[in-house]
Amino acid sequence: MWRPSAKASVDEQLQNQRQMATNVQKRVEELSSSQQRLHMIVSSQAQYRTAEPFPDAAGAAGASNRLGQAMAKVAELREMLGMAARREHELSSENGALHAAVRVEREQHAALRLAHAAQSEELEKVSQEGEELRCQLAELQHSSRERIAQLEQQIADMEAAEIRRLELEEAFEKAVAQPPPGMSVVVNPIPPPAPSGFDVSAGGVSL
Repeated sequence: MWRPSAKASVDEQLQNQRQMATNVQKRVEELSSSQQRLHMIVSSQAQYRTAEPFPDAAGAAGASNRLGQAMAKVAELREMLGMAARREHELSSENGALHAAVRVEREQHAALRLAHAAQSEELEKVSQEGEELRCQLAELQHSSRERIAQLEQQIADMEAAEIRRLELEEAFEKAVAQPPPGMSVVVNPIPPPAPSGFDVSAGGVSL
């Protein structure tokens, strides 16, 4: 994955190559100008050699030698210029690839930021719902404890009432089964049956 530091390094190399290519081009132009001047000198010497019966051979040879050196230097500089141009093209390609990679990373970073924002919003929503559920649960637990306490009190009251009822029944049964001492029971005797022919409604004996 490309990094901004790598991009800066490539940009710096590209700038250096461009400066080098500019310098080489300038040097080539200077040498081309020198080459043209040498051609003019050689041509002039050739004219002098044709016009004069005894030309200066040493001067002509020196000029020719300088011309050859200049042409070799121009060829070398042109080769360097070609290499610089090729390197500049390579660096431009790398720079384009770096720009594309940076663009992709920025898009991915933006997508990650959007996803993080959505997750944060969802997490906040879930946390809020969880807090509401905890509050509802606390209220239910509180009301349940109150209801349980009420039911337990009702059960205790009912148990106490049942115990009291049983005690009263037991006391009543004991009171009925054993009368208090010192009290006598009066028993009335059953009268004998009336004699035969006796009519109570007629006031005595019936005929």
